[in-house]
Amino acid sequence: MDLEEIKQQFIDALSKVGSEKDLAELEVEFLGRKGKLTTVLKGLSDLTIVEKKRIGGAANELKEFIAEEFRIKNLEFRMKKWELIGEQEKQDINSIIPDSRFQIPPSTLGHIHPISNFLFKINRVFEEMEYEVVDGYEIETDYYNFTALGTHLDHPARDEQDTFYIKDLEHPDKKDLLLRTQTSAMQVRYMKKHPLPIKIIIPGKTYRRDNDATHSPMFHQFEGLVVGEGITLGDLKSTLMIAMKKLLGENTKIRFRSSYFPFVEPGLEVDVTCAICKGSGCNVCKNTGWLELLGAGMVHPDVLKAGGIDSEKYSGFAFGTGVERMVMVKHAIPSLKLLYENDIRFLEQF
Repeated sequence: MDLEEIKQQFIDALSKVGSEKDLAELEVEFLGRKGKLTTVLKGLSDLTIVEKKRIGGAANELKEFIAEEFRIKNLEFRMKKWELIGEQEKQDINSIIPDSRFQIPPSTLGHIHPISNFLFKINRVFEEMEYEVVDGYEIETDYYNFTALGTHLDHPARDEQDTFYIKDLEHPDKKDLLLRTQTSAMQVRYMKKHPLPIKIIIPGKTYRRDNDATHSPMFHQFEGLVVGEGITLGDLKSTLMIAMKKLLGENTKIRFRSSYFPFVEPGLEVDVTCAICKGSGCNVCKNTGWLELLGAGMVHPDVLKAGGIDSEKYSGFAFGTGVERMVMVKHAIPSLKLLYENDIRFLEQF
């Protein structure tokens, strides 16, 4: 059975799961000893070395994807079960646990942090649009983070005042490793190892030497990349129109402006309606009614070449944004710092 077919069957089946029992049965169906994906992995021994490498790598990625989806779904069921526990049940639990350090407060319920919750939502929205969710490396090389994406050597982003470089103890004079400044670093890595067409999003943590009301030294991004034949700017715009309305609300208005980024040509800035003033103008949006949200554009031919792709035959688009910024827009939060201070009065609102 084709791996894409297995993945689609799994996604369809997962959407219909209504209980932990259903989830356990689904896990056996796909990952059990005679499961659909397990059968594919067992059959690798009958393939040629080239086929083993190609299919085996894709099968293992699918296995990781399915396992992560099971983990998330299990967490959702556990949280729903906990929400159904009444106050009397909590008191019963507390009565048999004499140590107050482990007792359950009478009216306190935990829930997923707004950033994690929004990341789950991003994954779901793009999976529905048939994107694959891909993990990247938080510790990257200078080449994949900057050079392969067209960021020249004297660009200010490569300065130690802007980027966290990591000292290589074996080669102390070599400045090559760093904490990635953008999830875009996974673009060329993925293009080199996977066949076309490519349709992925890359969520994850990124790091920069920024620290103010709208920036944090550690923050989350998600990157989108589509490469294939006949990909146009119109495809990019329609994708973002659909995705942003699903993520931020159907009444969200979107505006595209020309801009410059080293790894796309042409480049676009994507603005959305200010969540604070609803477009009427305020201090947060500098009285424009708009907030800058994403950077996007058509993948630069040099980036395609760095990924081993014929830029004369194929084209693609990419887009990326900070997850915290999207959470701020979605919930009209005035300062990014509120998301990291762990103030229960703030978090209880979500």
